[in-house]
Amino acid sequence: MESKEIIIEHRRGLKFVDWKELVEYRDLFFFMVWRSIKTRYAQSALGVGWALIQPLFSMLVFTVIFGRLAKVDSNGVPYAIFSYTALVPWTYFVTPQDV
Repeated sequence: MESKEIIIEHRRGLKFVDWKELVEYRDLFFFMVWRSIKTRYAQSALGVGWALIQPLFSMLVFTVIFGRLAKVDSNGVPYAIFSYTALVPWTYFVTPQDV
């Protein structure tokens, strides 16, 4: 029987996302993100829905201020969708984690 040895080494410099590996382990990535969201919002009254409701209210404010008053260009995309797609991940990563 032939034994194999795996050596894990630290890479120097800036390491970007390995998209091939992320696609290969997408199920694991999905469950890790889902677990993090569930544990973060388990104690709140709205639960996981708060992860979507909080950026929704921010989207409304951004749409009124930047979309209507300041008339910021969104390259033809409705400004509400434009801002919401950025606010969901932003809110997730900015909120402090207690876990």
